[in-house]
Amino acid sequence: VDVYAAGTDITSSVPTSSTARYSGTSMAAPQITGMCALLMQAHPDWTPAQWSNWFKDNAAKNRNPP
Repeated sequence: VDVYAAGTDITSSVPTSSTARYSGTSMAAPQITGMCALLMQAHPDWTPAQWSNWFKDNAAKNRNPP
């Protein structure tokens, strides 16, 4: 694994106009999806390799998954 996203105890909005805490890949995937959307907007000409390198270069280093 080169990069991972947090997926434990993530605060999320819920339909009752409040928040709840959830865990799992359903919480990690939206974080990466949002980052990809922002990168696409800022760098529409990037190749997949440039995307991959950006995530690897900007990830927190030497951190163990929770």
